[in-house]
Amino acid sequence: MVVDVYMSLCKGKLTGDRYELLRQGSETYIPEDESLDFVFTSPPYFGWEAYGDEPEQSSIKFDTSEVWKEKFLKKTIENAYRGLKKGKFLALNVANTKQYKTFEEDTVKLAIESGFTHTDTWWLSLSTQQGKVQQGSLEGVTEVKQKQRYMGEYVRPNVPGRKFEPTFIFQK
Repeated sequence: MVVDVYMSLCKGKLTGDRYELLRQGSETYIPEDESLDFVFTSPPYFGWEAYGDEPEQSSIKFDTSEVWKEKFLKKTIENAYRGLKKGKFLALNVANTKQYKTFEEDTVKLAIESGFTHTDTWWLSLSTQQGKVQQGSLEGVTEVKQKQRYMGEYVRPNVPGRKFEPTFIFQK
């Protein structure tokens, strides 16, 4: 079973930094107050990314996008806020989907409501969407461009042949 994981990096010697991977849902992991230096997660996109059919899977546990948003996404963000040291960062890689059309906007809103400041947005280029700008066919050379069909608030870079999704950066 694959679940969201927090990775806590603790200060140590150059050869002795340590990490701990926890096998549990990010909505149930309650870190010690101000014990984390960095949190990164790419939560399952409410059923768009199904990691299994176990009852612990967030889209099974919370079966509508509204319940999932409140009981999974919001709790995950609140837990990150609790655990992060002041001035440290949360990075959330999310993207709107057909099943959850406001995932990006809801994520930013929930993070800000939890006390975070949205400091930046990094654009992840999806390698499976990359391709040639031109393609040959029996009819000749045609241009092939990834259509930017995104209708949300966060406008993607306009690079032909590539699809992007945001990683939102927040600071406590």
